[in-house]
Amino acid sequence: MARVLLTTLGTKKSLSCRYLLNGQKSSEVAYLQEALIELVCRNWDEKDCMVLFCSREAEKNNWRDRKDFGEGLQSRLASRKLNFAVKPVSIPDGKNPDEVDTVIKKILEACPQGTELYLDITHSSRIFPFLQSFLVNYLMLLGFVKLKGIFYASYDSVGGVEKLRKLSPKERIIPIIDLSRCAFLPDLAIAVRSSLFPEGFYKMPDAPDFWERGVAAADRIVKSILSGAVYFSADCDELLEVSEDDVIENFPFGPAFLFVRTQMMPFCSHENPVDRLLFMARWCLEHQLLPQAFVFARDFTLSAVCIFAGKHVTDFVFKRDTVEPLLFWASDKTPPCKLRIFLESYRLLLSGRVNLSSGRFKECFSEFVERAEELARERTLTAEQICLKTQCGPHLKSLANAYADFNRMGNLLLSSPYNAVHVQREFRESFNKLIQAVEDFRNLVK
Repeated sequence: MARVLLTTLGTKKSLSCRYLLNGQKSSEVAYLQEALIELVCRNWDEKDCMVLFCSREAEKNNWRDRKDFGEGLQSRLASRKLNFAVKPVSIPDGKNPDEVDTVIKKILEACPQGTELYLDITHSSRIFPFLQSFLVNYLMLLGFVKLKGIFYASYDSVGGVEKLRKLSPKERIIPIIDLSRCAFLPDLAIAVRSSLFPEGFYKMPDAPDFWERGVAAADRIVKSILSGAVYFSADCDELLEVSEDDVIENFPFGPAFLFVRTQMMPFCSHENPVDRLLFMARWCLEHQLLPQAFVFARDFTLSAVCIFAGKHVTDFVFKRDTVEPLLFWASDKTPPCKLRIFLESYRLLLSGRVNLSSGRFKECFSEFVERAEELARERTLTAEQICLKTQCGPHLKSLANAYADFNRMGNLLLSSPYNAVHVQREFRESFNKLIQAVEDFRNLVK
């Protein structure tokens, strides 16, 4: 990841000082930027860079050599033979709206996506520190940059510039304060705002229509995920129908909206609902949403068998009354006393009240149903006997056993303290085994 230091060149005549940051002291230098190179950028290479913002006055006074100001920063940096680039960027003073827009553009251009960002605000003046702080937080929120430090050299801590002039160079030791701990405050404000508006996303004043519609759709998708629901195609359509051309130039809403949509795209890109369930299960597991992973993995399993039966994945009654009892029956890990509970569901098959549009499903499980009825009459229901008499018994049995193990671990997870590490570990193992068993079953019954 590339590293970028954003710093601003001052306009006053520099004083030779030493700087102190996190217990490390720089050599005696004429410019703060030299100290930052020693204290922050000492191991940087060609992929990294320092972006030096210069007003017209700063460029004249301190960037180039000048008789009454001394050697300029440009010459001093050249003598250091740095491994990384230093990019001077001219900025206006921000005295009118057009100049402010120019400053915003310059700051954004200096922060490419995927950057570790270090920000020095010591010599920022007028509107510049305000814009820097809020734009950096905006970029952090979009995931474009990762903030590593906000630095401020506190000349006032030693009495200010006038007192510094009276001290010898060796006595001029300026502490650099790292303010990055304050960067979380806007995030905290967002968290508080979200808690105050639980009924939906926070509506931004004067937001364009595409923001209201698109972010509301994203909000509904997130809530569906957290509640274990996967059927949000209409919300995906709402999110995707906004034209990129309509939003790309609309700052700051446009880039923010495109970022939200990019983050939501993986949830909207699976047209096959069974594949979407699999993606959701894996995504939730990866992001520590274990209860949601449990729900999605169960639904993925039942939906895979449901599709094999010629049913739609939204046929929840068929899943509940037919597919899940089938898996309990086929597993040799299900206590026999529980098998009788599901027998009534299979009598629906025999009576023809449940229509099976897939001939393969009906053929494979007709013998299973007949044998189940026979064993029920004999009151000797055993999963092993049923599976052995079923044409696809071996495949079904493997799936059913994995499903039984996963249900056991999922129920244990939901009833255990969430910090039970061994329960989480075993849940993940049973999750992976179930997903593999379902995929094997899908491949075998194609």
